Amino acid sequence: MIITDTGVSPVTLEEDDVLVAADEKISGCNGCWGCWVKTPGLCVKDDGYGDLPAKLSMCDELLIVSKCVYGSVSPAVKRLLERCIGYVLPDFEMHDGKMRHKERYKKDLKVSAWFYGNDLTEGEKKTAEALIEANAVNLHGRVMNVIFLKSAAEVGGGL
Repeated sequence: MIITDTGVSPVTLEEDDVLVAADEKISGCNGCWGCWVKTPGLCVKDDGYGDLPAKLSMCDELLIVSKCVYGSVSPAVKRLLERCIGYVLPDFEMHDGKMRHKERYKKDLKVSAWFYGNDLTEGEKKTAEALIEANAVNLHGRVMNVIFLKSAAEVGGGL
């Protein structure tokens, strides 16, 4: 699964790849717990993005392409990542001294991120790397790459 705020994929898309383009009209998670208890693994919002947790469960890899905004992902990408929360269970557990959600799907999810932005500071890069690591821990995955580029045009041309 590729979540991108550029519409560009960093890799050449294969037939079963899922590209999810983030834009400003995507609503964020409203914390209703529906994806955890009412419709496990599916968001109850009927806006075309409710199946993100289920789609993520069928993937081996999550690729995130985002503008780096103060060491975080862009607001639109953040909303998409929030909508994936049904991928995990609402209960928590400790793992290597870190708290995370219990897993719903038994997978070894690989997580990579391509951040772009002109004049990113070392602090922003460090914060962004920590964010991707924290997301990978919560999703029961592991970070493969975190790459920083000056512009979205450098991301690639997989599309």
